[in-house]
Amino acid sequence: MFLNKIQMWASDSTEDNVLVLFGPAGTGKSSILNECARAFKSKGRLASSFVFARATPREPYRVFTTLLRDLADRNPSFKKALVDAIRSDSSLRESHDCAALFELLVQLLSDLHTIGSIVLVIDALDEC
Repeated sequence: MFLNKIQMWASDSTEDNVLVLFGPAGTGKSSILNECARAFKSKGRLASSFVFARATPREPYRVFTTLLRDLADRNPSFKKALVDAIRSDSSLRESHDCAALFELLVQLLSDLHTIGSIVLVIDALDEC
């Protein structure tokens, strides 16, 4: 049920760009997101997936570096724009500044042209 609704949301360009799945611990949110990631990956629409793990150090900047890397691996024009951005501001190469990395991600995504929607899955944000 949730998977179908999420897939319909991702296919509808008139919907909001962000979908947040929330609820109490232990209600299956991670299972739903795992299944969504698999489904979108099989359709070639999963751009990136990131899970904040309770057992790992809290390094929130890693969500942005992972999303940027995965998008660059998937899309040559995104990769070129990322390389150009890093060349013009070398501090981005080693940055742990979430605000700067988020701004870079949003800027590069706003210039990205794709056929159909792409999906970024972020799970366990509350573990950050």
